[in-house]
Amino acid sequence: MHKVVRTVGFAASRISVAAAVVVMVIVLVGAVILYTRYHERRLNEGAVDAPAVPSVAWGEEAPPRTGRFEASLSFTDLAVSHELVQDIVWDDGWFFQDSETYDPELARACSVIAALAYSESGYYQQGSSQPAYMEQALAELGFTDVSTDSYRYRSEVVDEALSLVTDESDGAAYAVATKRIEPDSGCAQVGAAAAAGSDGAGAESASGDSSASLSGAASSSEAAADGSVAETRAKTLVLVSIRGSYGSEWLSNLAVLGEDGSRSAADSAASGASSSSVDTAPSDDGHPGYTEAAREVREAVDARIRSAHAAGDEVEVLLVGHSRGGAIANLVAASALDDLAAVQDGSAPQSLPSLRAGDRVRAYTFASPGTTTASDAGDARYGSIFNIVNPADIMVSLPPSSWGYTRYGRDMELPSVHDADFGARFDAMGAAFESMMGIPCIYNPDNELSIDAALGDLSGQVGSAEELKTPAGVIALLSACMARIDPVAVLQGHYPSVYIAWMTSLEAETAWA
Repeated sequence: MHKVVRTVGFAASRISVAAAVVVMVIVLVGAVILYTRYHERRLNEGAVDAPAVPSVAWGEEAPPRTGRFEASLSFTDLAVSHELVQDIVWDDGWFFQDSETYDPELARACSVIAALAYSESGYYQQGSSQPAYMEQALAELGFTDVSTDSYRYRSEVVDEALSLVTDESDGAAYAVATKRIEPDSGCAQVGAAAAAGSDGAGAESASGDSSASLSGAASSSEAAADGSVAETRAKTLVLVSIRGSYGSEWLSNLAVLGEDGSRSAADSAASGASSSSVDTAPSDDGHPGYTEAAREVREAVDARIRSAHAAGDEVEVLLVGHSRGGAIANLVAASALDDLAAVQDGSAPQSLPSLRAGDRVRAYTFASPGTTTASDAGDARYGSIFNIVNPADIMVSLPPSSWGYTRYGRDMELPSVHDADFGARFDAMGAAFESMMGIPCIYNPDNELSIDAALGDLSGQVGSAEELKTPAGVIALLSACMARIDPVAVLQGHYPSVYIAWMTSLEAETAWA
């Protein structure tokens, strides 16, 4: 018996030693891989090269890249494994109209361009045969000088792992491109479409309620605050599409608190201080997990703005993004609008870079989480930021508003289960989804009710972001989610395809024409 025990013990010890050796080898190999990748990044080697912008032609004729035209854009989505195609309307005339008027056609185009920011990631993975979707799409729309260089070290698994070691998970991949546009017949068409809109909540003035509903009419034909109706001078359009959470970037969504365990915005939010800044960086009132990426994007935008100014053009900046990408777009747009306001009222120092009087900034974000605790986030100067949010998407309610979080600009709420006519609207959205995806609509709008209940539980037990650092706060968060929410089902309401389908169905309604 003792002999058997000794034999078993000896075998167990050998297995333990072998397991320890295997673990050590795995750790060592992983360390070597990360070390090698770190030096490759420093030398700008070992990554997929950025693609050239494709030459686009329809038949033997050049495509109508200016004015108003239709384009077919290919992209991918998390809900299916096959490629998707959406036909959208593009109109350069949008950017010669009031930037503070919500435009449903532009919103739908932006929802597809935001989805493309995810699709581009596949191209930048070694050995992938996936096309460069973003470059293809922007070429179709007539954009030039397209750059997706930020994807090169932010799309591989090894790079995501390395970013955890180097503490660089707060970055983001994004595309930036330019297009020189001129006023033409497209302007009149857009103006007529805006004038056709009825007086629904979507036409709320920026100086009024910062939250509107997309359940009503789309837009109004109100003139800009200075009395102008349309611009007539050619300009350079700078488009930026920012990818949402990817790999280790998910951790940035949880970085509600700064490294010192407190929100930098707490004092200013409590005192009602303005977040306005003439710095190129987003305000310190912003969500710490998004501000670093927003600074990087703002620098890329500033470079394009300076180049356009050097050529004698005024500039319009269009920022789009979904989820975390939408949050970053929201912060960049707010920062730029703060600077533009300072330029216009003469309070900006001469050292202020990029923006000039006459330039404009607008953003269309989708599924953006809360980005700021600034007390003035709904002020009129942010009236050209439109945040499309799905009430059945939990991400748009995080961090909770009870903790002081909100978004810059205006929240445009998609139809809610509480709306009297929701059934018909959801059926139309489902038909648009199935037509695009080839499968029935994947999300349950009743998740809105469970989300509201979970947030109510969380807000009642955790009164601030600071309390999340405590064991009680963590337990309360986990219990609220586990008791109320099916995470897979809730995330389905967050997909880009869901937002595109809503934009499509709402655009098709008579009230939105």
